[in-house]
Amino acid sequence: MAMTYSMDEVAKHNSKSDCWVVVGGQVLDCTGFLSEHPGGELAIVTFAGKDATEEFNMIHPPDVIEKYAANTVIGKVGAASAVAAAPAPAAAAGGGGAAKAKADKGDLLSNHQAWGHLDGSSNWRLEGLDDNPGVFLLNVAAYASATWYLLLSVLYEVCATIFTAPNLKLSND
Repeated sequence: MAMTYSMDEVAKHNSKSDCWVVVGGQVLDCTGFLSEHPGGELAIVTFAGKDATEEFNMIHPPDVIEKYAANTVIGKVGAASAVAAAPAPAAAAGGGGAAKAKADKGDLLSNHQAWGHLDGSSNWRLEGLDDNPGVFLLNVAAYASATWYLLLSVLYEVCATIFTAPNLKLSND
């Protein structure tokens, strides 16, 4: 059975050493996850003791909590507090499944551009990987050819300036 917490109870856990956040009606104890968060600790600590659903949904796909931080879910937000103290982390990790993510509010094209998924089409982010060598997120060939053409144009301008000057005299001295 999932624990139920009031927003007043969640609001008491608002520091780096005791950090709870509400996302989509789920209460997350992010204290142990702060150092692992790819966006840094401040991104989570800013919303410690608060509901961060709107900001979270702007940045993350719906299944990110289930995939990477399922052990942080300790309960749900409800009208009354069902427990006075926080549960032990071992008990929280073995709790029931996570609540379903809310339906996305974005339009179809925006979701495709943000997440690369559109039913019935291919993922444009994966298609772009063919143009990018290795771990580089840049098209190295394009930068190399641009550098080469820049060098040629500078060389052309230097030669055009030197050899078209009217005061230049070549002698056999």
